[in-house]
Amino acid sequence: MAVASTRRQYARKLFAPLGPTYDRYARLLSFGQDPRWRRFLVSRVEAGPSDTVLDVATGTGAVALELIRRKGCSMVGLDQSAEMLAVARERLPEGVQLVEGEADHLPFPDASFEGLTFTYLFRYVDDPGVTLRELARVAKPGATITGLEFGVQPNPFARMLWRLYVRAGLPVAGRLSSPRWA
Repeated sequence: MAVASTRRQYARKLFAPLGPTYDRYARLLSFGQDPRWRRFLVSRVEAGPSDTVLDVATGTGAVALELIRRKGCSMVGLDQSAEMLAVARERLPEGVQLVEGEADHLPFPDASFEGLTFTYLFRYVDDPGVTLRELARVAKPGATITGLEFGVQPNPFARMLWRLYVRAGLPVAGRLSSPRWA
């Protein structure tokens, strides 16, 4: 459990100061692709006005807002960062339930949601298998579960560029954009 606690503490420390500027930097650091990726994720969710979708790692609520706009569904957002949830609370319409919690211990009954989304979640959990089981537990049978994560390219040249960007480019950009980036 020490590793899980360390990862959670790292994520909380990382995201605490980023709430108000997170979306801008996500767009910048992904070369403008992050909003497009999130829209694509939402396009794959099968939900309508009578459905409730859980957005795990909701952050500032960007996916939740897009789901409400495009699908008309009810939303529940969960994130471990109170600061990110504060931004989501300002952005999302009244009536969206926002919950501070952990993805590997979801505070919802079995089969609660007709849809489930998550973004950039697995780098901040200790055991992805446990987290996947927990996500599946709260989804109703037949629910759509969609996620957005980074992958590493199989092409050696592309993989080299990716690693260079992740190991050097992102940390430098983070330090330049936020004095509290650790």
